[in-house]
Amino acid sequence: MITNVDQNVGRLFAKLDELDVRDNTLVIFIDDNGPNTRRYVGDFRGNKSMVYDGGVRSPCWLHWPNRLQAGVVRHELSAHIDLLPTIADACNVRVPRWLKLDGQSFLPLLEGKRRNWNRHLVLQAHRGNEPVRYHNFMLRHGDWKLLHSSGFGSTSFDGKPQFQLYNVSNDPTELNNLASTHPEQVARLQRLYDQWFDDVSTTREDNYAPPRIVIGSDVAPETVLSRQDWRDGTWAPNSSGYWEVNVVENRSYDIEVVFNPAEQDETLEIRLETNTVKANISAGDDRALIRGVPIENGPQKISAVLLHLLKDESEKIRGPYQVIIRPHL
Repeated sequence: MITNVDQNVGRLFAKLDELDVRDNTLVIFIDDNGPNTRRYVGDFRGNKSMVYDGGVRSPCWLHWPNRLQAGVVRHELSAHIDLLPTIADACNVRVPRWLKLDGQSFLPLLEGKRRNWNRHLVLQAHRGNEPVRYHNFMLRHGDWKLLHSSGFGSTSFDGKPQFQLYNVSNDPTELNNLASTHPEQVARLQRLYDQWFDDVSTTREDNYAPPRIVIGSDVAPETVLSRQDWRDGTWAPNSSGYWEVNVVENRSYDIEVVFNPAEQDETLEIRLETNTVKANISAGDDRALIRGVPIENGPQKISAVLLHLLKDESEKIRGPYQVIIRPHL
């Protein structure tokens, strides 16, 4: 992977040189947040999905010879939400007042024009359909960091939150929990977190409704449903789930289902809001296409399962790899 990235960065700069625009092109290079297993993260603690710095801290390199001085390093707190306003600022694009952005441009920091950068950031991530207050979060303000490491894989946590407090300037490894000796900082940062959680919980009507996948749009006629997006299912081979969708047009669709090769004859069931469509699957098949399936417009759930009877007459069910839906022509 590193070799591939290195080669493609080289291709990018070679093309910029060919076009003679390298010096006046802003190139931003960032990486993902932490390894997904216990691998090298320098002096930092944790890995991907954790709220310690080993799971949330990422470098960001910017290359723009005509405007940015090489070798400048800034340690102010920034995040992915700052990239859009930074790029807009670099391109002299005025952000409309009606467009509310959570981030802010860090270009002045890179140019040494702004010294005051008093902001806090919250990161929270965990399984489940709704965020849970204090569940697997971190809040950073200046050198202080408050977190509750309750686990990404669970939908909630039991009991009261066990807050941890670190001064990341003095303790970048996050090994010296100061929560008991600095309760005033815990209370202050907890208030900032509560303000943030209340704010993001009221940004729209039905705030925590799951985003629906659009089917039948003119701009994207083909929709691919994958395990990454289904609900109530895992990535295990024999798991199954469903998708929350919004069908734009009441019409017939072709539905192609892709799955691991069948070990024996199976029945494919595509379960729609108003009906279920079935197809026979033979051993060795790895996909099936059902044409002209009528689907009513509107929000609904769609699922697809492959099943066969076991010797005890019980059903064994598994989910597909992908479900591809396109208008029937």
